[in-house]
Amino acid sequence: MKRSTIRSLRSMALIFIALLLALQGTIMWASQEATADESSMVIFVGSYENKPKIYTDDEGELVGFFPDLVNYIGEQEGWEIRYVPGNWSQCLDRLENQEIDVMVDVGYSESRAKIYDFSNEVVLINWATIYTTKDSDITSLPDLQGKTVATMKGSIHTDGENGIINLTRNFDINCTIIEVENYTAVMEMLDSGEADAGVVNRIFGLIAEPDYDIRGTPIVFNPRELRFGFPKNASLNPYLIERFDYHLEQMKNDPDSVYYHSLETHLFATREETTVEKSPGWVFPAIVGSLGLIILFVVMSVILEWKVKQRTTELEKSEKRNSSILENASDGIYFRRNGRYEFVNPRFCEITGYSKDELLTPDFNINVLFDEQTRAFIQERIREREKGAKVSTRFQIFIKNKSGKRVDIEVSIEFRDQENELISMGFIQDITDRKRTDEIIRARKAAERSDRLKSAFLAAMSHELRTPLNSIIGFTGILLNEMSGPLNEEQNKQLGMVQTSSKHLLNLINDVLDLSKIEAGDFKISKESFNVKTSIEKVVQTVTPLAAKKGLALEVAIDQEFEDIINDQRRFEQVLMNLITNAIKFTAEGKVLVICFIANEEVNVRVVDTGIGIKEQDMDKLFKQFKQIDSGITRKHEGTGLGLSISKKLLEMMGGNIKVESEWGKGSVFSFTVPVKLGDENE
Repeated sequence: MKRSTIRSLRSMALIFIALLLALQGTIMWASQEATADESSMVIFVGSYENKPKIYTDDEGELVGFFPDLVNYIGEQEGWEIRYVPGNWSQCLDRLENQEIDVMVDVGYSESRAKIYDFSNEVVLINWATIYTTKDSDITSLPDLQGKTVATMKGSIHTDGENGIINLTRNFDINCTIIEVENYTAVMEMLDSGEADAGVVNRIFGLIAEPDYDIRGTPIVFNPRELRFGFPKNASLNPYLIERFDYHLEQMKNDPDSVYYHSLETHLFATREETTVEKSPGWVFPAIVGSLGLIILFVVMSVILEWKVKQRTTELEKSEKRNSSILENASDGIYFRRNGRYEFVNPRFCEITGYSKDELLTPDFNINVLFDEQTRAFIQERIREREKGAKVSTRFQIFIKNKSGKRVDIEVSIEFRDQENELISMGFIQDITDRKRTDEIIRARKAAERSDRLKSAFLAAMSHELRTPLNSIIGFTGILLNEMSGPLNEEQNKQLGMVQTSSKHLLNLINDVLDLSKIEAGDFKISKESFNVKTSIEKVVQTVTPLAAKKGLALEVAIDQEFEDIINDQRRFEQVLMNLITNAIKFTAEGKVLVICFIANEEVNVRVVDTGIGIKEQDMDKLFKQFKQIDSGITRKHEGTGLGLSISKKLLEMMGGNIKVESEWGKGSVFSFTVPVKLGDENE
C-alpha cells in the first residue's frame, strides 16, 4: 500500500474520531444538565453582608470567602445551593427555626452550641477589635467610661459570654451600647460622630478602615472559632456536617485548594476581579468540534508540535514561578525524605539559624533543634499516625536555633508514605512576637483587673475606717468641750492626743483614697465658677489657729480683685491647704506669706515661708509617693509623704502645674498655677 494512501486513511480516521468525540461531549453535557435539574438536592444557606467574608458585589452577585467554600462543596456533592439573604439577626433566627439548612461565619461558643449544631472543622479564627475616631484618646477598656459604643446586633462580640456588653459590665465600665444591623452601620456611626467607639471583627475592620476617617485601637478581645452552623438536631445534620467537615479538611490540607486561593483573594490581598461572561452551554462544544475538524484536517502535525513547545515553556515558567514563591515565602518551608532534608527555603534557614548547606548535609541531626519534651511530643504524633489515628497536622512548639535562642513556631506538616519512604513537607512560622504580644495583652488585662480590685478594696476599706474614726473624733470633741462633765488635766491631755491621732489617720485615709482613684482613672475634676480671693481667705482663716499656736505671722497679698474663674474649687482649696500647712509645719519662726495674681489667663499662687528650706539633693523626693526628706526633719514632723504627690497630680488634672524653689536654712517658695477657665480635655 502506498504511503499517500496510508496518510489519507489516517486523516479520515482522525476526522471520524473527532466527530465522535464532539458528539459524545454534547450528549454527556446534555445528560448531566438534565440530571442536575431533576435530582439535585437543594441546600438553603443563610447569607448576610460582612465583607470580605460574604457580601454582594457591584454586579449583584454573592461573593466572598464563605460563598467560595460553600459553592465548591455544593459542586463536589451535586447540590443546588440557594442563598437566603438577611441581616445577621434574621439569619440566626432562621437557623434556630430550621428555615435554612446551613449558616456561614458562625462564631462557636458553649451557649450557642445549645441552640445550634456546628461543624467539627474550624474554618477561621477571628476576634473583635475596637475602632474609634482618629482624634480620640481611647486606648484601653477603662477609656470607654461614659462613651457611646456601636456594635452589631446579635454578634457573639456583642452579647456573647465575652462580648462587649459583659466585658464592660465585668469591669464596671458605664458606657452606652448601641446595637445596629451590620458592621457597615457601626463604621458609619463612627465616621459621622454618632458613636465614640465601635466593635467589629478584625477581618472586616482591616478591609473597611481605609474607607472611613477612623483608626484601630489596641483593644482586642473575644477570639472565636468561625464554623458552619446548622439547625439544632435537624434530620439532615449528620449528613451535612460529615460532608462539610470532609471537604473542609481536604481543602485545608491542600495548599492549592479553593480554601487557600480564596483566602489570598478575599482576605490577604487586593486583586482586580475580572468578569467572565458565560456563553450558552451548547456553544462551546459546537465551536470546539468545528475548530477541531478544521485544525485536524489542515495543520494537525504543526499544531501538535506547537502545543508541545508551548506546554514545555509553560511548565518551565511555572517551575520558575513556584521556585520563586518558595524562595521568597514569609514562612519557612522544608521537604524531608526518610529523616533527611532535601529542600529548605531561606526563611527556614533564617528561623533555625543554620545555613542551607548545613541543613542539607546528610548527617545533619534534626534533634539539635528540639529539647527532650518537644522530641517526645513529635515522636508520639508520628506513632499515632502510623497506627492510623487522626493526628492534627498543625501545632505550636518551640525550637532552639543555632545560637541557642528559643524560637516559638507554628508548624503545619503533611506526611506521605511513598514506596516505603516517609516523606514530609512542612511550613513553619515564627510566632515569638505574636506570643509575646499575647502575653503582654494577658498581663495588661491582669494589671487592669488588679488595679480595679485594688481601687475597690481601698474604697471599701477607707469607708469602713472613716466611719469609726469620725465617731471617735466627734465623741472626743464632746468630751474635750466638757459637755459630759469636767475633765482633769491628764484626761484633757490624753483625749487631745486621741483626737489629734484620729484626725491624722483620717487625713491619711483620705489621701490614700484620692491617690487610688487618680491612679485607677476614676478621679473626676469638676468645673464650677468660684471666686479665688474668697477661697484663699477661707483656707487662711482655717489654718490661722495653727500658725498662731507656733507664733507665726500668716499674711496674704492679692494684687487685685478677682472675677470668678471656672475650675474645681474643692481641689484648688485642697492644694492650697496642703501647701500652707506644710509651710507652717516646717517653719519654726518668722512668717508664711500667700501671694496670688493673674498672668497669661492663669491664676498664680505662691506660698513663701521662712522655714528650714530643702537641700538640693532632696528636691527630687518631694513629689514622690510616701517619700519624705530623709533627715532629722522626718523624725520631728509627722506626715505621710502623700500630700505633695497628690497636689501635683490634682494640678495636672486641673490644667496647671507646681514647682518649688528653696535654699537650705533660708526657707522655701511653692508655686502653682491653674487656668482661669478649665478646658474640656481636663474634665
